[in-house]
Amino acid sequence: MVDQLAPQLSDREQYWDHKVAQTGGDPVRAVCRDTAEENSCIDRVQRALARSAMNRIRRTRGQTGAGVLDYGCGTGRWVDFLRGYGCEYTGVDLSSAMLAVARRGHPDAEFRKGDGLVVPYGDGRFDVIWSVAVVHHNPPDGQEHLLAEFARVLRPGGILVLLEGVGRSPRAESGIYFPRTRSGWAALAHRHGLFWRWSRGASYFLLRSMGERLQRRRGPTIGGGNSVWLRWAARVDSVLCPWLVGVLPPPFQRRAIMVFEKHLYQLARASKEPAHAALRGARTSARSYQGVGT
Repeated sequence: MVDQLAPQLSDREQYWDHKVAQTGGDPVRAVCRDTAEENSCIDRVQRALARSAMNRIRRTRGQTGAGVLDYGCGTGRWVDFLRGYGCEYTGVDLSSAMLAVARRGHPDAEFRKGDGLVVPYGDGRFDVIWSVAVVHHNPPDGQEHLLAEFARVLRPGGILVLLEGVGRSPRAESGIYFPRTRSGWAALAHRHGLFWRWSRGASYFLLRSMGERLQRRRGPTIGGGNSVWLRWAARVDSVLCPWLVGVLPPPFQRRAIMVFEKHLYQLARASKEPAHAALRGARTSARSYQGVGT
């Protein structure tokens, strides 16, 4: 499988290096989309989800000084955020160009280049793995490989935080986006001894998506052209969508932040317990994990 993944990883490395060159090394534009409106919306929604996850972890674990690996750290967007929660930060990324931007912005942080196949650290090295919008850019076999690596470098009792696309099934969209259903992510993690604890969903472009569906039905463009409409909708979404984090009904959710936990006794059980029980067990565990997630 590693041999099959290598060409895909090389293409992705070139893609992200090119994004950095295109955007002049802008920390947000390099990892999001192209327009300021879209980037603002994505950044605000991701940060709202990230705060909800870290606040939940802090309430339930009371953990400070945790060693955190930001896998797919890109330009280092999460360094200050994670340090604000008392974490000891380490970043890994596939793209040399992304890492160059990260090192310029945070010269006191540790960054390493990964090959996209093996996390370049030893077993049980980290308390928390943090990965935002990274795993869903890998095809299903690559996702399996990454989750196995995350489980390997997590300490017993460690936490995995994923922010990924949620969709009906693993599928390729433009060759770089492979979402799963929420139960699909839970089952994937479960196969590698990582058990679901909590999640919260959101959408980046709720209003814009509704407008695009309307455009497809009516044919003509809305509001004087696609670009005008999309920019206006993105501005509204950048205020609306972060506010809806945690209250948006599941059918409208297109992204979710998910918290998983690694346990020694569960690692032995994982190979015996049916994978289809992952989400059912996750819901039970979530209720015992101080509160009910959404």
